[in-house]
Amino acid sequence: MDTDSFISFMRKLKERCRQAFVPAISERCGRLLKILVQMYSSHREQFNVLEIGTGLGYSTLWIAKGLLDSNVRGEIYTIEINLGRVETVMEILKEANEIEGLVGVLNMVKLIYGDSKEVIPKIEKPLDFVFIDAEKTEYLTYLKLVEPLLNRNGIVVADDVISHKNLLKDFLDEITGSSMWETVIIPIDDGFSLSIKVK
Repeated sequence: MDTDSFISFMRKLKERCRQAFVPAISERCGRLLKILVQMYSSHREQFNVLEIGTGLGYSTLWIAKGLLDSNVRGEIYTIEINLGRVETVMEILKEANEIEGLVGVLNMVKLIYGDSKEVIPKIEKPLDFVFIDAEKTEYLTYLKLVEPLLNRNGIVVADDVISHKNLLKDFLDEITGSSMWETVIIPIDDGFSLSIKVK
């Protein structure tokens, strides 16, 4: 359940993103991420998430809320290439850890500074859920890197697939044309793709 203090914190963080000119998904996209994570993680003993592109941690915290609400052990690896943002996100995570509904998030989120193309191959734990919201021209590269790490029936969600469909053509062709994936495009805001790894 979303507490008033959680919603208030998230709306202030969203405004902070706006003022810092750091892109962030909408609140309703955040709620969708939360629901997806909560739904897919329920009845699991462990649920591991990878987020490619942290920003200021807005989507990270929606994902974390889904895991916390399902009361499932899990880790969220989130990768950010901008060092200044990494330092800011660490402070935000500390603040969030004091908020009702987000207590425990500091231990759950593993914030990694670096280039996702270099970081992903070093992840040693199997993944259940991946959220991609980073350099658009690299989406297909990210997908190929996470494929061997993602459990069967694992989920990949990608942002901006409608607003940036031309830049993402190779990625969209892969997730809609490959027998490895079953995909639906969700027309919410800039567009989410939701793909299940079926092989």
